[in-house]
Amino acid sequence: MSKSRLVARMVVALFVLASGAAQAAEIFRDDFSGSTLDRTRWSVGTWTKGRTQFGKSPAISGGIATLKFDTYNAVNPGALFTGSSITVKTPFSLGSGAELEARVRTNAMPAGLITSFFTYGGHDTSLSDEIDFEYLTSAQSKPATANQLSLTSWNDWDSLYPDPNNPARRSTANVIPAGFNVSNFNVFTIRWLKDRVQWLVNGTVVRTSTNAVPNDPMSLSLNFWAPDVSWTSAYSSALQPAATAVAGSTYSYDVDYVVVRTVPEPAAVAAWAVSALLLGRRRRSR
Repeated sequence: MSKSRLVARMVVALFVLASGAAQAAEIFRDDFSGSTLDRTRWSVGTWTKGRTQFGKSPAISGGIATLKFDTYNAVNPGALFTGSSITVKTPFSLGSGAELEARVRTNAMPAGLITSFFTYGGHDTSLSDEIDFEYLTSAQSKPATANQLSLTSWNDWDSLYPDPNNPARRSTANVIPAGFNVSNFNVFTIRWLKDRVQWLVNGTVVRTSTNAVPNDPMSLSLNFWAPDVSWTSAYSSALQPAATAVAGSTYSYDVDYVVVRTVPEPAAVAAWAVSALLLGRRRRSR
């Protein structure tokens, strides 16, 4: 066999193998087909973050989990909002690679809110790993950034001694995917590999980072909340907690499904393919 034909066959084989890797085994899936959140698989956060007290369990209807955000908080009226945060109870390890995916929709809402799909873990009380898809509704105030996503990864982030400009600890970028409309249902995928993190929107890679790549087991979460003034680009002074239920407003963040898959490391797949092809050629030449 000529070298050119061998190379051509290798390219075809690698393409086939890469396609197979993209269809790797599912290790978690929830299509929210019941009438309530499956609390054997999910936990509901109850802590305070920013100006938001978590604790609202999502409404489940028609295969959609709807996370709620209320400007009225019955326990702390006029002081805190009420939001939603859900987390898969079983953490996921990197292994040879993983894809974590959700189909979500951010509905019309005022500036000052955050909807997110993210991973979180760590190996110490102060060191954490994280990968984020975040939509800051404050971006809606400017047409140029209305569909902008904040995409960030963290590795061994030290909450006691933060170092936001260290690329080994934090890597972030604001991205506006082509044709993306945050008000529609969109598929967000985190591709977590040993040497890089990729963020995909509707099947297209919109960002790749080889910095701040997490390596600790991480849980998978979605939440809906309002930050305080310390996050200046996400905060809005116009959004304030309501003092009475009558004055309150409710907003929603919809989740169609969540799935986690194993993904064989592409480099390993490629090496195996080359080895197999060369071995086959040697056998035929005998």
